[in-house]
Amino acid sequence: MAILTSCQSTFTDMTDIEIGGRNLVLNSDTELSVKNMYRTYALSEYGKKAVSGRTVTVSLDTCSDIDGVTIDVYIRKVIDGTGSSCNKKASIRNVGMEYQRFSVVIDVQTSDFIEQVAVRSNSASGTGYSTTATVYAKNIKVEIGNVPSDWTPAPEDTRQVIDTTAEELRESIVEQSTSLVNTCQEILFSALTDYTETGDFTQFRESTEAQLKILSDQISLNFSDVTSELTRINGDLQEKFNTITKYFTFSVNGLTIGQVDNPYKVIIDNDRYSMTVNDMEVLWIAGGEVHTPELTVTDRLKLFGYQLMLDSSGNLNCEYVGV
Repeated sequence: MAILTSCQSTFTDMTDIEIGGRNLVLNSDTELSVKNMYRTYALSEYGKKAVSGRTVTVSLDTCSDIDGVTIDVYIRKVIDGTGSSCNKKASIRNVGMEYQRFSVVIDVQTSDFIEQVAVRSNSASGTGYSTTATVYAKNIKVEIGNVPSDWTPAPEDTRQVIDTTAEELRESIVEQSTSLVNTCQEILFSALTDYTETGDFTQFRESTEAQLKILSDQISLNFSDVTSELTRINGDLQEKFNTITKYFTFSVNGLTIGQVDNPYKVIIDNDRYSMTVNDMEVLWIAGGEVHTPELTVTDRLKLFGYQLMLDSSGNLNCEYVGV
């Protein structure tokens, strides 16, 4: 049981990590089909708070039984079981009959309390529901920012799988324990019956000892196998967790690469890459442009086809070398 507790503690530490690109949708791998209505996926409790006032990217695998249809994707809250007027919609056009991954970007207002993401098929005129096309969707992902990333399950779903597996293991251990108790009782009853019939106490003792020895060896073997496997799994998880947290720091805004006490770090989020020295930005990329507050050139600089270079005497020379 101590090993189970240690495994759960390791998984809890990993679940609490906040990663830019974290999926905010529960049960997101579920395949849904929709015709003449909305079909919805629920956001996690964390996701409901995280999307407020943010730009989010919605990605999903989708197809239709009719080629070239339009699919509407909504980020919305729910009032009395129906979507409210604060729906935020984006459309995916020309959806084919084979599964293909699409992404749309939606801006969510700070005042909106978003609870779910919804999918529906549009009509041929672009207004209302389609009464003919059936749309299929799966592997949906809602994440902060305007850059899509590969599908991953929400940490809450991973935690649910872990809890379910742990509970099944506990039930299995209890079931095996009950079975072992029943088996011991049967052995004792069988040996006692033989003793009662023959009046031979020595036979009773030898019969009991032999059967209990076989059962003891079986119990030791089974629990040794279970203990070894749990120890191996826990060691692998702990090693991976230690490696991740040593060199990578995650937050809702992105990823920082570099040990905590290292002055040199790289910070990556959905719309800005930057390099820092002692927490000061020395180089960053944003909006397709590279920025730096200060540039030191020790040998030569090429600019618009011209080359600036220091010669051996310390003189600065400029010559055209071509673009």
